[in-house]
Amino acid sequence: NVVIDKRSINVWLIAMLIGKRDIKMRAVNFFKMLSRLTILDVASSSQSRDRYSDHEIERFVRLKRDAFTAIYTMPGIFPAILALGGHQLEQLSTTRVMRYITDKAIRKDRVFIVLMFDFFASVFLLIGYRLSIEFVLNYEDENGPLEYRDRNFLTISTNGIAGYLLLKEIMTVISLYLTSRTLGKRYFKAPFNLIDIASVALLLGSSNSFHSDSHDIEGFVASFTMVLLWLRLMGAF
Repeated sequence: NVVIDKRSINVWLIAMLIGKRDIKMRAVNFFKMLSRLTILDVASSSQSRDRYSDHEIERFVRLKRDAFTAIYTMPGIFPAILALGGHQLEQLSTTRVMRYITDKAIRKDRVFIVLMFDFFASVFLLIGYRLSIEFVLNYEDENGPLEYRDRNFLTISTNGIAGYLLLKEIMTVISLYLTSRTLGKRYFKAPFNLIDIASVALLLGSSNSFHSDSHDIEGFVASFTMVLLWLRLMGAF
């Protein structure tokens, strides 16, 4: 059956996913058809007496898995899928093909490590920034300057992680924009993506202005940054 033949999976699928609305829907329907395909569908067109044998069932399972893998390894498949957006992306996300390629991507060791690092980095930003504010608030006390000097490493490490996360977000936007302008704009306009960028940008910007005379402005910016960092952490779930 041509549907489960991995040789039929090619760049045409990418072209359809990033095409016009009706063309995109055809690509989504192909994903659905491939996901729902069973041995009964394939055997119905065969007259062989062994069409339901264990050997044919194993062959069908292998061919279907190879077709799923061919989609997963196709260059540009993830940006093309993300470019769908809206109802089409919602329909595609429920198919077995999408579950397969998503699970396979997440199970990669480096992907898991990056995801865990980003999560704990978000936790560290929240805690580190809050402690940095505490040290700064006590800066004008008798022992404030000494305590701030001794714990300055916390502010430096917090700013370093925030700089890494901000650079990562900028590179992601640029990469997606170069792949597809629509995809880049959609990523940048997504609420939680905006929160991710704004939270680390405000953290970096406000960390250098704590010792100015505008205490009211400092307090507002620090509070707003804390709210964004909490939302960023919630978005990580």
